[in-house]
Amino acid sequence: MSMTGRTVKEHVSTLVDNLALEKRTAETSLHSAQRQLEQNQGKKADQLAIMAKVHLSAVMGGQDDLRPISSEVTSLLAKRDSDYKQLQTKLETEREALSQADVALRTAQQMVDGRKKDTDAALASNPELKQARDEAARLQAVFDSQSEVLNGIQAEAAGKLKAFLEDPFFNHLQRTGFGTDAPKGRWIFRGLDQWLAKRINYDQAARDYKTLIELPTRAKADYEATAGQLNNAREKSAQIMEGIDKDIGLGQALNRLEAAQQRLQERRTMISTVQDELNRHMAGTDGSLKKISDVITKTMQAMSLPTLDRLTRETENHEDELALSTYRSLVESDERLRNEVANMQNRLESVALRFRRAKSLREYCEDQGFENGSRVFNRGFDLAGLVEGYMLGKIEQSTFGRKIESSSEIERPVYEAPAYTAPTYGSSGSSGSSGFSNSESVSNNSGFGNSETVSNEPTTYRNTDSF
Repeated sequence: MSMTGRTVKEHVSTLVDNLALEKRTAETSLHSAQRQLEQNQGKKADQLAIMAKVHLSAVMGGQDDLRPISSEVTSLLAKRDSDYKQLQTKLETEREALSQADVALRTAQQMVDGRKKDTDAALASNPELKQARDEAARLQAVFDSQSEVLNGIQAEAAGKLKAFLEDPFFNHLQRTGFGTDAPKGRWIFRGLDQWLAKRINYDQAARDYKTLIELPTRAKADYEATAGQLNNAREKSAQIMEGIDKDIGLGQALNRLEAAQQRLQERRTMISTVQDELNRHMAGTDGSLKKISDVITKTMQAMSLPTLDRLTRETENHEDELALSTYRSLVESDERLRNEVANMQNRLESVALRFRRAKSLREYCEDQGFENGSRVFNRGFDLAGLVEGYMLGKIEQSTFGRKIESSSEIERPVYEAPAYTAPTYGSSGSSGSSGFSNSESVSNNSGFGNSETVSNEPTTYRNTDSF
């Protein structure tokens, strides 16, 4: 089977797909190795933290012939001891301040109690205050009574006014202004209104209606007037009490008591805060100890394995020896992983370059129409070798295109033209035979008796151009 132009497209497309798969595989392998390398860093930090913890514990425990890992650690430990002593001093100071605040609170409370007694005695013996209070009590009773009366009047008036408003005859006389100086309507209708008013006793009804309208208003006015008098009486009592309080100084004593209570609470809060910090120091959970441990870990990170081995032997602790063994294995794994990452990066760069060249070649072939199915290649044409030469950078795209054109030709479509047979004239009316099965007879009825036969069979031509 001869190679066609479609083979070019399929070959290059297959190459692109294979390189895309190889590129994804390389990326996956690279990312896996990078993640494992990152995980190793975290695991190494954990093992260093264990060794740092053991070293710090041994140093703080006063182990003989064991010195801190660096001068910075020595300085931080000394500062931590100094901070602890300062906290102890501050705790004692706050406790003394708490005791003084407690005494001040009791003194302020005694002053308030004494001022209250004096105030109560002064209030009880003040005739003007007694009169104001009695007046306020009397007005309060009147106010409560008027409130009940007002509520009753408003409820009763609302019910009775509804009956008046629903009476059509009463409403009619109200609208026409009957009984006023300016009644509405003609004289004959006013006469009828007068007759209607007598029938329903309108004069009495109008007086009752007016009373129901005015009575709640008057009751509300009395109620509001009493409320004002009651407020004045209360204000007068308050002014008298304020004057007595100011003379005796009860308000000042209460302010001092409140301030003493606040100072006492502040001292208690401060003592609790300092005590919590001391407890963290004693438990080894304070922030300064965490900072020292981080410094030790960072220092150990820069040490060689033999130096770390010497440090772990000095602590004589199995925990940090086990951590060092794990750390050593992780260091060896790091070296192997770094080599793998470097090799995978080189491989990925190479595959990515080939993938880009293959994609570019596929686009070039599509633009040039090399995938056309009518293109036929010469026998022995090495498409795989030509593509590989391009992928290796030995030839350029233009050279690739010229090789394709010079090694192939395009088969032109076959053109078929119809065959023509000359007509035969005769009196017998028979048609000439040309060897074709399809013929057309044309009869001439003009009186001459001639007939014409045309054959439509095609004649085949083959035209092949080489490129």
